Order: sequence, then structure tokens, then C-alpha cells
Amino acid sequence: IDAPRLMKRKANTRRNREEAHKDANLPYSIPECWAFVDAAEKDGYNMLQELILLAMYTGCRIEELCALKLTDVGADYFQIQVGKTEASTRRIPIHSEIKQMVERLVQNSKDGYLLNGLSADNALIKRSGAISKKFGHLIRGMGFKNRKHTFHSFRATFITRLMNAKADKTLTKKLVGHKGTDITYHLCAGEADWDNKVELTELVKYPREVAFCRKHGNTKKLCVV
Repeated sequence: IDAPRLMKRKANTRRNREEAHKDANLPYSIPECWAFVDAAEKDGYNMLQELILLAMYTGCRIEELCALKLTDVGADYFQIQVGKTEASTRRIPIHSEIKQMVERLVQNSKDGYLLNGLSADNALIKRSGAISKKFGHLIRGMGFKNRKHTFHSFRATFITRLMNAKADKTLTKKLVGHKGTDITYHLCAGEADWDNKVELTELVKYPREVAFCRKHGNTKKLCVV
């Protein structure tokens, strides 16, 4: 066994993995977000536009949103029950911009879930399976050909909007379900006041501008291929 060559190969693999992770799930611009919303509406695929708007205004992971049951939805909150870590289980405010849409989804649901009609009948047993693939088709048709931008990029976008609004970092972590690294706040502090969570959520804004077509670099009209 050529030990030096093997060690070099492992180091290169680790470095490539770290570089790929660093460039993955990059945030979208505001015009790009609205371009996705408009494209999903035009496409007409079940619940895709609503899923995108939920992601924009909650920063939740795709399966967290697709798994929301009507019993997880209150008058002003979502109770996130599934997630990657213990910190993922959390109660988050419903942003004022999507409150009417959420009320409509609740009223129209026929299967007990907020996003009606999705199925977990797939290899991963996740309700996000089919709609995640549909989003992949949509994003590639709009000119995003690499893995740097994904549905998870809406989560990065939400966090970026909070960062640009100079939001409190500790509250932001609690809102998006990230485990804190600060011993004082993570281990000793209790739950954040609800009013503070609401105020933090409302800091996220997406001023509506003209839609953006990445494929043609066109900001005058939406292009869907």
C-alpha cells in the first residue's frame, strides 16, 4: 500500500467535500425569490408556489413544511415537529405576509396536512419527495444548472434577510432550529419571549420588484423554459 498517496487522496477528498459544502445552498436574491413564486404559479404544480412562500417567510427545511399537520398550525404559529436535531422542534410565528395564505390552506385541506395532496409514498418515506423533484425541474428551467442553489437555499435566504436586518444571532438560531454554541445562552437560557420571536420574524422582508431570469439575465420579464 502506498501510504503517502493514500493520505494525499484522503486529504484531497476531504478538501473537495469542504469546498463543495461551503458553496452549497447559496441564498437567492429577492428578485430570484419572486421569480420562483411567479414561475410556480404559472407551472400550476400542486402546492409548489405555497411551499416556496412558506420557505421564504419561515426559513424552515422542506420536510419540516411538508410534514406540518393542521394540528401543528395555530392562529399565529407553526409547531415544527420533525427535523434533523433536537433544536429543530420549535414553535415559530406565522409571518403577516403569509397569514391569509395559511388560513386558506387550512380551510381547503382535505388530508389533515397544511400542504394538501402530498404523498410520502416514496423510497425516503417523505412528503417532500415528489414536490422536491418538481422544484428541481423548475429551477433548472430557470437557468440554475449547478448544485449551489437548491430548495434549502430559501433557508439561507431567510437567515441572510435577518442578518441584513441586524437581527439578534441567538434568537435567529432558535427561530430556524439551529443548535446554539454559546454555553451561556444554549445551556442556561430559557425559551425566548414570543413577542421577540414575532418581532424577529417580521424583520424578514422581500420588497417586490421585477422578476429575474437567470438564464437570459433579464430583469424585465419572467422567463420559464
